[in-house]
Amino acid sequence: MSNALDILGDLFQAGMTKSGNDRMRNVFGEKGQEGLGSLLEEVAKQIGGGSDAGGNLLETLSKMAQDAIQDPKGALKEGNPLAVGGLGALAGAILGNPSGAAKGALGAGGLALLAILAKSALSAKQGTGGQQSFADIPLGLRQPANAAEERELESRADLILHAMINAAKADGAIDQQELNRIVERLEKTGADAAERARVRDELLKPLDTNDLVRAVPDEEAGVQIYAASLLATEADTEAEREYLRHLAAGLRLDQPVVAYVHREFGMA
Repeated sequence: MSNALDILGDLFQAGMTKSGNDRMRNVFGEKGQEGLGSLLEEVAKQIGGGSDAGGNLLETLSKMAQDAIQDPKGALKEGNPLAVGGLGALAGAILGNPSGAAKGALGAGGLALLAILAKSALSAKQGTGGQQSFADIPLGLRQPANAAEERELESRADLILHAMINAAKADGAIDQQELNRIVERLEKTGADAAERARVRDELLKPLDTNDLVRAVPDEEAGVQIYAASLLATEADTEAEREYLRHLAAGLRLDQPVVAYVHREFGMA
């Protein structure tokens, strides 16, 4: 069976929409609409990015990933979790320079970004303005410490993958041209036949938002699901916007949380 983390890495690199990478780039932006930029800088500091990532956070994280790939022993000695993947791998992909990172690392980096975004959105909802620090490096920036964490990471990857593919079907049935476009982009990023087949099969299934919502374990995961869905749709048709409204309602997300995610992606 194909690995969900690998497929997510392919999707984050290929982009399911024209705007997907721009939206992720906006999250890394120096201004950080509601404190998320500061939070990402805090994460960068904790994983060895220096005292001030500033407006070059994407470049900083990407360079860390490159250094880790070129000198894995040195990176591990310095405690750089990017030796095993994470945000740096994703940053490199967004900049068009994956630096030889494994696609599983790209997928893990995407999951970490969504986790950070969700934590920041919920923190803002609680009145702390999105400002927080990470006492522990989240999964996606480090290897799972045990079998339970491995299952947790793979389970979350499956859920995010389901959400992104479901969102891609929001404006109706996927036509053959759109299906071919997505599969061809996956092929260009190195997705193997099994991975492409899994995505194709999922795209051809009927839209099932209720099943997706039932699988979400908590509010934080719900925010991640909503954010991943925004990455998988342009949200420029009434059908897509209605799908997102229905999804947010099903996930019981407060309007300020939804608005926060939209702002961080640079969307109205």
